Amino acid sequence: MGLVKEISKYGTFFHSIRTHENTFMLDLKLPAYWEVVNLLASLDSNVQTKMNDSNDNHQLVTFYVPKDDEGISNLERTVQSVIKWNKENEEKRELLDTKMIELQKIFETNEVSSLRSLMFDFNNDPTTITPSDDATDETNLKLDE
Repeated sequence: MGLVKEISKYGTFFHSIRTHENTFMLDLKLPAYWEVVNLLASLDSNVQTKMNDSNDNHQLVTFYVPKDDEGISNLERTVQSVIKWNKENEEKRELLDTKMIELQKIFETNEVSSLRSLMFDFNNDPTTITPSDDATDETNLKLDE
């Protein structure tokens, strides 16, 4: 079960693993909009990639390294970082879309005078939207839950 456990780390993205001479290759089928090449460059990793088949939905990416313990460990760390970064980025986009809809509702249902004092304060509690300190008692923002 060791190999199955290792492969399961990649979830539905796993496509195949291969070796050729002194090279270890991991093929993943990733969403087409995911960032791979530029992200790898920023990670300062020796993992190389080859972009294979792609369509509007998916891209097949081969990650390859020298076939030794250090290379394979580096590949695993790097690929997990790529997956994690892209999943977090995907979640941020979804959250942004949701929050934009919520903010639009706030703007549609409140007076301009109330909206002028609207602040986003992440120092205290990132889940609250509050009027600024200089807002008057008349400021009444309606926040839909």
